[in-house]
Amino acid sequence: MTRKLLFTLLGLVVCMNLSANDRAKIPLNRHFVPLQKSQHDMAFMKVVNPIADGKQVERIYDLDNKLVRIVTKYFENGKNPTKTVWEDVDTSGQVYKIKERKNSENNYTIYYLQNGKVIAEYYGNEQEVIFGKKVVNEEKVVTSTNIFEPGFKKSVVDYQEFIRQNLQYPVEARKKRQQGTVELALEIKGDGSIGRIEVVNAADVYPLLQEEAIRVLSLYGDGFRGAVDIEGNPVTKWMYLPIHFKLG
Repeated sequence: MTRKLLFTLLGLVVCMNLSANDRAKIPLNRHFVPLQKSQHDMAFMKVVNPIADGKQVERIYDLDNKLVRIVTKYFENGKNPTKTVWEDVDTSGQVYKIKERKNSENNYTIYYLQNGKVIAEYYGNEQEVIFGKKVVNEEKVVTSTNIFEPGFKKSVVDYQEFIRQNLQYPVEARKKRQQGTVELALEIKGDGSIGRIEVVNAADVYPLLQEEAIRVLSLYGDGFRGAVDIEGNPVTKWMYLPIHFKLG
């Protein structure tokens, strides 16, 4: 039995009872979203440990059983979540990215590491850096651009105005009173061009809304900039954007 098949079989059994001796195994797609039984695009397996000493640790493995991410959730009184920390692990087993967010806030802090040392940190959200600094020639330089993730060539304001002017509510969806948020995953290449566009929450949103979200994002195709890795080489990475449809 291949390792990939073994992971697939394990993914069919999702343990929801997190007692002191149990761990939940949850299959994920390439966007780290839990899979439904009818889906077959598993890319990762998340192993969730029970809450212990005020925290819960989740470890995510790829299909070769290599650790790619550690998620630690901190709790107050063992019930109320207060903070979440994501640690991304490279192929050598070293943590290269740490993301921290207090549950009471929408913004978060991201640290990028090289050989165990922080080379950049940013405070902001999925669409905008509020404040950042990176190490250049051993000096910390203030910046508002996270070069390690894809982003907008211009600004969030420019993007939002483009969506406002070009997004069209599908007639049939309006008649049927369908609304919701389409979570899109955009594959942004190193040169800023768009590769694939995928709907992360396809099972939850009316199909015509998904089609319109993809259409309008495709029109903004030259409005993105690519990302670089820790060494400064252009890389292809996913960027996640929500498109909201709300009836008045």
